[in-house]
Amino acid sequence: MLKLASSPSVSGSDLPSRTSATLERASTMRRVLNLTGRILAPEVPMFVSRLSFVVLAAALSSSAVLAQTRLQSGDLLKLRSVSSVAVSPDGSRVAYTVDNNDGPGRPYGQLWVMTVADGKTVRVGGERDSSGNPVWSADGQSLVYRGRVDDKTGLVVSRPDGSGARFLAEMTGTNAPLPGSGATIAWSPDGKRIAFVSSVPGPETASATGDPIVITRYLYKPDAAEGLTHFNDNRRLHLFVVDVASGRIDQLTDGNHYEHSIDWSPNGQELLFLTNRDADDDEFFNYDVYAMKLSDKSIRRLTATESNEYRPRWSPDGTMVAFEATRRGLTDRETTMEDTHAWVMNANGTNRREIGVIDNRQGAPEWTDDSTALLFTVQERGDVRLYRAPIAGGKPEPIVSERGAVGSISMQKNTLAYALATPSDQAELYVRVGSAAPRRMTDLNAAVLRSRQLAEVESFTFMSNDNRFEVEAFLTKPIDMTPAGRYPLIVNIHGGPHGQQGPAFNFRNQVYAARGWATLMVNYRGSTGYGQAFADAVFADQNGNEGQDVLYGVSARSRPARRRGDELRRAAVDVADHADEHLQGCDPHGRDHQHHQLQLHDLLQPVRGDGVGRVSAPGEPDGHAAAAVGAAPRGERAHADAADARRERQRRADCGGRAVLHRAEGRRHRSGDGALSARRPRHPRIEARRRQHRSQHRVVREALPARERSMTRELDNWIIG
Repeated sequence: MLKLASSPSVSGSDLPSRTSATLERASTMRRVLNLTGRILAPEVPMFVSRLSFVVLAAALSSSAVLAQTRLQSGDLLKLRSVSSVAVSPDGSRVAYTVDNNDGPGRPYGQLWVMTVADGKTVRVGGERDSSGNPVWSADGQSLVYRGRVDDKTGLVVSRPDGSGARFLAEMTGTNAPLPGSGATIAWSPDGKRIAFVSSVPGPETASATGDPIVITRYLYKPDAAEGLTHFNDNRRLHLFVVDVASGRIDQLTDGNHYEHSIDWSPNGQELLFLTNRDADDDEFFNYDVYAMKLSDKSIRRLTATESNEYRPRWSPDGTMVAFEATRRGLTDRETTMEDTHAWVMNANGTNRREIGVIDNRQGAPEWTDDSTALLFTVQERGDVRLYRAPIAGGKPEPIVSERGAVGSISMQKNTLAYALATPSDQAELYVRVGSAAPRRMTDLNAAVLRSRQLAEVESFTFMSNDNRFEVEAFLTKPIDMTPAGRYPLIVNIHGGPHGQQGPAFNFRNQVYAARGWATLMVNYRGSTGYGQAFADAVFADQNGNEGQDVLYGVSARSRPARRRGDELRRAAVDVADHADEHLQGCDPHGRDHQHHQLQLHDLLQPVRGDGVGRVSAPGEPDGHAAAAVGAAPRGERAHADAADARRERQRRADCGGRAVLHRAEGRRHRSGDGALSARRPRHPRIEARRRQHRSQHRVVREALPARERSMTRELDNWIIG
């Protein structure tokens, strides 16, 4: 369990009196999103960041060994899930990736091929060699995928039974923030060539990885998955083609733009791709669809909109192109407020029209065999369902509507395969042939979950504080919950804010339930799956009513679902009053964790919480400061922010307009104006983040047997705190 060095007791009287002093502070959503806390009663919540470790005082739960029928932290190593589904051209087989958690480092994928008729499977690639993203050749006799052969990783081709594996080309990526990217591999219809996406160093790469680190790009931050301990590697994605027989590689594009999301035309003559050719593509996020004629590498532009297009796909007959798109200009690359919908246009770019006329966010479209309809996922009230929409017009109809989340989909010769996560299991493989009922083809977690008691997930709705919206929340109940019992409540808030949570299997929530804790997930306004007006409701209202929705969700469990606005406002005041007495928010990473608003002055100026105690994340030395809800009055915070901004502007001016971060003390560098200046030591916050990054990866570098012996304890630290 995580130590609270200055808080040996969880008595309400020992908690900081300044925490959440007013309703206004309690409802500050952006700060709540990145904080955790602890509670003493079910009506007083602990707020948890979706991507954070959970921090709980040991007194909340008995240290006795839990019953073996309940889910344990160590069970995470045994759970697997399906992704990257691909049906063979004749519809008789399905290639799919199984994601595993039992190896060192990050989860790794295994590639499998299943015969639809009898369910027999064969693994393609090594047992521990990460493999995935399968693509079939047109004749169904070969597979190409990302994998490993001997000591080489990248593009691999083999027979469907895994034999004859041969390394073709290296594939490298980038950590640049490129949301909405699609396929990275495409096989030519004649089977002779394979197109792929790979990265090359950009003109800023050496400066960004050198000593000192020099930052000149607006997008200096990496993709969110990289966390806060990295910078943009500045590598550019480009298009390549490899000859399958000879292995000769031809680079199709170059320059400082990114090209990705590829698909080979059925006639073999063109390659679809996305790129943003704006003069300043860092600041203007506007991807359009292009097609390259492979014979001479000439490029034609199919869309020229102010909005964004994503994941283009040729129709099987080659006459149309389907894609995801938005309508509005000035789309933000970090979080898109406007829902993406399924669109289609002629192969020459004309007759661009929306097909997915459903008021909810939609995923990448997949064509039916006859080019008459599209399949695409739709987010609906916490679920992700699969719809079919005719190209000629008409109402889209659901074809997979079970509770949970549909993931990867593929269809060939009237055989539909998809991954589906249900409330009782992680994503498994399902297949439907023609109009027959779908069949569950895998049961990867039977050995674990069939012997475990899982918690019930209940949904409920309530009216927002301003009576404008019906808001939905999902409550994971503690196992063996009784009406008279009192249970700690964890409020798990999703990020985005344009995302959703729902009833699909949530390992962390199930572990909490096994320990007697309830978990509440509120799809506050701004969430997807509830229509465009609901997603737009956070516009120009940062830290406002979205936070109220979360607070009202906490109070709604003990009162009628619909109440007048003034009564609900009083209920929120009650919650805030409880928060004053019992809620302690802290950063579980032991540092300021402003995921959405990180700027350079955030890296260079430490932020210390006031009166909250000191918290250590797993594997991190004691003594890192933790931020607190309401830790400082608003005026003081604004003054500190302004001072940080002034220091950053002055520092940039001193460096000739460039941001320079220094790796070592006592050395010198040449600033932007050419003058020599003394090198500053690495800032303590940067040093702390680097130490934390190293400590988080120390455990996963251990040998597997040692990892397995200590994994229950390590996972408890990660999941429970």
